[in-house]
Amino acid sequence: MADPQPVVGRFFEDTADGYFQLHDTLAQVLARHGFASAWIVLTHAPIMALPDVPRHAPVPLRLPRGAAGTLRHAALIAETRGDSARLRGRATWSWLDRRPAEAVFDPNWRLAEPAFLCGIGFQAGTLEVPGFGRLTAAGPTGAFAIGDPGIAAPDRGRSGRVRAWAMDGLEILNAAAHPGGVCYGETPGPDCSSPAILVDTADSDTAAAAARLAAER
Repeated sequence: MADPQPVVGRFFEDTADGYFQLHDTLAQVLARHGFASAWIVLTHAPIMALPDVPRHAPVPLRLPRGAAGTLRHAALIAETRGDSARLRGRATWSWLDRRPAEAVFDPNWRLAEPAFLCGIGFQAGTLEVPGFGRLTAAGPTGAFAIGDPGIAAPDRGRSGRVRAWAMDGLEILNAAAHPGGVCYGETPGPDCSSPAILVDTADSDTAAAAARLAAER
């Protein structure tokens, strides 16, 4: 991706339902808001690993040993894929039986109860943006764009105001084992991967929302 593509987006907050597999839970969040994709942050959420329970089956009344844990923090990009969502990002989690956390967070794991989340969502439309789905294009002065962070600030002439969020990889990686590949509410620079979510914080409300999200580490 070369020039940043302005798209229609907004900061949002919501409560994700529990009990469904995480990729389905976050697909429901996207659908409620009319988003094709979103940067999503969850913290301190109880989780369940139930590999023998089918996708749409009810959660058992008694959890098997080793199924319960806590999602300490997750920063994800969720992209609508049919009736579900593709997830990628970084997360930290632990299990109540104290076994080591895996290298990759399984999107089939479930929230054990509803959880608060926040992020940046992008309105569904007809513009194909790799890694983010079909979005709605915005005018050149819009607050949100997706593109190469290395050229974003010079091209837009807003070097002191643009902040960037980006995540490499195609899975939800354990942040402790994979600390790199993340740009989180930072001034665009060489360490920020492409494509990145770019936010112009010239507007005071946008700047305040960006600062709150950047603090959710």
